[in-house]
Amino acid sequence: MTMKLVRFYLIFSFLSLSLSLNAQKLTICSQNLHNFGAERGPAIREVRATLLSERIAKAKCDIVAVQELTAKRMDHAKSVCNKLIEKLANQTNSKWECVIGDLGEGQHRLAFLFKTKNLSVTEAISHINAPIPKLSKIDKPSTFQRPPLEAVFQFKSQKISRRLAIFNIHLKSKSGGEKDPTSLKWEIQRMEQAEAIRSLALNRSVKSQIPVLIAGDRNSNFNSPTAKILTGELTLKDFSELAPCRVTSKLIPVCKRDVIKPPFFVSPIILDKSNLTIGGTFSYKKKLEFLDDILIDVKSLGLVQKHHFSLKEFNSGILFEPSEASDHALVWVRLSF
Repeated sequence: MTMKLVRFYLIFSFLSLSLSLNAQKLTICSQNLHNFGAERGPAIREVRATLLSERIAKAKCDIVAVQELTAKRMDHAKSVCNKLIEKLANQTNSKWECVIGDLGEGQHRLAFLFKTKNLSVTEAISHINAPIPKLSKIDKPSTFQRPPLEAVFQFKSQKISRRLAIFNIHLKSKSGGEKDPTSLKWEIQRMEQAEAIRSLALNRSVKSQIPVLIAGDRNSNFNSPTAKILTGELTLKDFSELAPCRVTSKLIPVCKRDVIKPPFFVSPIILDKSNLTIGGTFSYKKKLEFLDDILIDVKSLGLVQKHHFSLKEFNSGILFEPSEASDHALVWVRLSF
């Protein structure tokens, strides 16, 4: 990260830094469920639900953006989600609810699980028809295979009442990458999807003036073109035919000149070096990568700082235990209002 960007983070994080000694805490998590709902038989699903709920409870999550809730029919999706929140209720002694997104291609859905104490959903939008910009003008228009799910939460206690918006995402995976004519493991498609998501999230931020987060499975590493486009440091246009940037075979952006821009969204997980030492959230071909992440708009970064005037430590983390719960780690950030 350049010193220029560090100073940028510092200026904007101070604008929203909570100075209250009795701040209200809210933990946002993201978890890829690894095909939860496709188990062979109820006994296996029961075990997996227990393991997943143990991990979520251990992270002290209040809201969980989940990916790969596997169910073609909505009634089955509700049944699968109810199994999870039933186990969570036992683990946390709290009541939970579920908001389920629309189905695109395949059987994977996005959903939010959340504690009902102090929390409610005031708006939920499945962006199933959101247009995706194309890098090449000759490419056909497309929509998301797994539509992003946006939810606006009302956090209300005796002391405060705050709203925040979360975009739950699951971008195209590297699976079947050998069929990609660009030989980039579908990175171009993920870049296009990232451009669309950032636009949606920015629109919410400007429209509502509330903290906005992007959580989920990016399916690209934190230093990839997809990740940089999602934050706003680069845009899809930076990679167009006559633009200065290209994607290398290692899926890293290389530009002829300095075109990096101040980001709109940042990752408290990646900014905290203690999380980087873990190595990643998912093992792809025996190599750890940071595929799962939670971003927050820069003006709200102070809500997750551990200490005033510090850009080295954030209330964020990565959790792999119990390891049998999923092939992806759970990631979390804790907001202080």
